Amino acid sequence: MKRVLLVGAGHAQLAVLTALARRRLPGAEVVLVSASERQVYSGMVPGLIAGRCSLDDCSIAIAPLAAAAAVRFLLAGCLLYRWLRWRGTPRRRP
Repeated sequence: MKRVLLVGAGHAQLAVLTALARRRLPGAEVVLVSASERQVYSGMVPGLIAGRCSLDDCSIAIAPLAAAAAVRFLLAGCLLYRWLRWRGTPRRRP
């Protein structure tokens, strides 16, 4: 089984969730890791600052989107080191 890891819940990851809700990836386990339960839509932040809309109006709940896409959602921080996927000898590791 292939695994797909989505780190964070930004615009790109939310677009992937939308696509997966329409069409699943057969034979793949998809996991979304985000440190927050909600994602603030940056286009609405000026309205939030101006007091024209609330934080709830400007944010998207991640768990329901993940569930609709059959994606496992992990509420956690994630730290990736670039050398984890490095394919050289240990003494040449950057």
